[in-house]
Amino acid sequence: MKFRVLFLAGGLLGTFAPLVPTSVAQIDTRATVRIDATGRIAEENSNPLRRLRQVGEFTISRQGPTETGLGVFVAYSGSATYGVDYGNLPTMVMIPPGAISAVIRVEAKDDGISEPIETLVATISNCSPNRDPAALLPCYDFIIAPSRTSATVFIRDDGVTQSSIGITNPKDGDKFETGTPIAIRAVAIDLNGYISQMDFFDGPRKIGESQISFFAAPPPGTPIEHRFTWNDAAAGPHSIFGQSRLGDGTIVTSAVVNIEVRGTNPPVPVVRIDATRPVAEEDSSPLDRLALVGEFTISRMGPTNSSLPVYVQFAGSAIPGKDYKALPFLVSIPAGGIAVPLGVRPIPDAEIKGMET
Repeated sequence: MKFRVLFLAGGLLGTFAPLVPTSVAQIDTRATVRIDATGRIAEENSNPLRRLRQVGEFTISRQGPTETGLGVFVAYSGSATYGVDYGNLPTMVMIPPGAISAVIRVEAKDDGISEPIETLVATISNCSPNRDPAALLPCYDFIIAPSRTSATVFIRDDGVTQSSIGITNPKDGDKFETGTPIAIRAVAIDLNGYISQMDFFDGPRKIGESQISFFAAPPPGTPIEHRFTWNDAAAGPHSIFGQSRLGDGTIVTSAVVNIEVRGTNPPVPVVRIDATRPVAEEDSSPLDRLALVGEFTISRMGPTNSSLPVYVQFAGSAIPGKDYKALPFLVSIPAGGIAVPLGVRPIPDAEIKGMET
């Protein structure tokens, strides 16, 4: 029904009709889904405490309609390794009709290996993370709470560890050449806070540090990666570890990573022999001077930090002990030296002969 109102304005007669809404905004009735780590620690064992070990737990919950079941897909990541640190976990969780949540239990495997605190991150989605058309897996229509798309369970070796540091690079046994920059990476976890500063050591010697500043403190347990590049590692074995001091004075130290820096092979010396005095005389007749003495010079190019032995073999028409004084078959260029001479002294024999070599 229209209502007509008469009015006079500026000599004109007009009408006014109220607006009638043509549509109503639709309300989104889909469920909102989130995931939380309701059991944030999973233990391989409870030592040294005499109690049952803790089991980790993820809880997937929904807010909204519950009349039907709701499938939620889950993908797993983090530093913990499937099959080594934990067992099978579902990749799709069904919240039953009438229920608001479902639980995933995380039982740690006791592998007997000393390790830093590890992380298991679960992330939820509407569709299968590995969508295979042949699997015919449906996608489920729900809203994921933006701040609760993933959650983390921490896996530790025992029942008391609250913080740890793990060197992720280099690996134990890695080898490097001298002069090669060595990228050192470490992940620090404090279940009650975060580790923003770390020192790096090679045995007792500090070789570097890492300091990270945050505008806002990260949530407790956030893995913090520290980095340092070691540029002047000397040749030889090295034992690398990271260390940090917490606010309460507790010192946290990583396991030692043993590496080797191999010295580059020194350049091979290049040796040569020259006839630096190519003529030797039995006598100088008819000239009135001293007879010429022949000379070989053995020289080297390359490092001179140590002595260098050189074998020498003699041949030719001249006979040692008859035409010239015998020469050594082994000559040593002394440390610091680059050459050594060999004098060739003829033996006068009063025989008339041609030139000999």
